[in-house]
Amino acid sequence: MKDQQIFKQYIDLLPFLAAVLGNECEIVIHDLTNPQASIIAIKNPVSGRKKGDALTHFAQEILDQGLYHNQDFIANYNGQSKHHDFLSSTFFIKNGKTIIGMLCINKNLTPAKHTMFALENLLKSYNLIQNQEENITEQFDSSIVDIAKSRIQEIIARQKVPVAYMSIEDKLTVLQKLKDDAILDTKGSIQEVAAQLHVSIPTIYRYLKRIK
Repeated sequence: MKDQQIFKQYIDLLPFLAAVLGNECEIVIHDLTNPQASIIAIKNPVSGRKKGDALTHFAQEILDQGLYHNQDFIANYNGQSKHHDFLSSTFFIKNGKTIIGMLCINKNLTPAKHTMFALENLLKSYNLIQNQEENITEQFDSSIVDIAKSRIQEIIARQKVPVAYMSIEDKLTVLQKLKDDAILDTKGSIQEVAAQLHVSIPTIYRYLKRIK
């Protein structure tokens, strides 16, 4: 089958996906043969992009790392535009074993975050949220690994943002605290924090380069 025939099958799906996923969900198809103008179809352009725009740096990084060789998609990673935070997923479009494009779905988290912050402020006004400085937990685990795991969970919980809705800045804050507390020096901690933050281990190392 020719590449253009494959692309047409995915492009024909866009109206259906847009109707199912809603207006705050951007759906993009990239043709990787032309990275400087890779977007060949887009619905609900919440990010402000348009047909003919270039491939993102992150998408190019995925290609450079060859992640598409061993998996068909990457789900639920963080994306950002100038005004919005996204929960993004990418499906690799292939012709046989050759990657030719990407189907990207970007869920706009900004309205949900605004609602969460409004709810948090409402709860605070009635003293229904425990102060962070009072959120003290005593650990009785005997294993250092278990203690590290519990500490990671505690620090993530203190962000008061579900992991699925965390921005990159939220995750950097978590990593900074874990680093300050020397939790990341514990054996297996990198794998554990990657699992709890729903990102890959290479992503954690990339984030660590951005903090002090």
